[in-house]
Amino acid sequence: MNKLIKNAVITLIVIGLGITSLLYHDMYKQEQEKAIKIEREVVRLQKVVEANERNTPKELIETSNKFIETLFGPNQNNLKTTKKALLSLTTGEAHRRLTQTNKDVHTEDTSDLEGFESKAVINESVYNRIGSQDGKVIVTFEHWLSKDGRTDKTVNEATVTIHYVDGEWKVSEYKIEPLL
Repeated sequence: MNKLIKNAVITLIVIGLGITSLLYHDMYKQEQEKAIKIEREVVRLQKVVEANERNTPKELIETSNKFIETLFGPNQNNLKTTKKALLSLTTGEAHRRLTQTNKDVHTEDTSDLEGFESKAVINESVYNRIGSQDGKVIVTFEHWLSKDGRTDKTVNEATVTIHYVDGEWKVSEYKIEPLL
């Protein structure tokens, strides 16, 4: 009888240890999952803080001005380089607009652009903070277009929305309207 009780006690101890081990293992896995979620959240918040610290008028105005100057002052010798530079400055809707193809326009043949010179002269840029990772810059600029000694100037206003992506400010949306 003592042997039977002794075996029963040992069996209960082994079962209890097994159950306890499974519970601790499950709790350990849950804690690991929580730690991974917390780590991801910390990384996300670090990016938000970094964007917030870099969300200054200087950086956003510099990005928007560079975008406008590249858009309206293309390198006539190498339009593919200009397009690549523009695409590197954009994300989201702006990127889609620049990569969208129009079947009526022949983008490979640039012979109709020969002799034209285009440039943008920035007059004023006004910065407005939208959020920690977003800003809006209103750029007033003159677009100079020349061919065969004749020059035409238009004054435009661009509303450029800029978003912080992977450590850089990129144009996410833009709207350009002529000023009368």
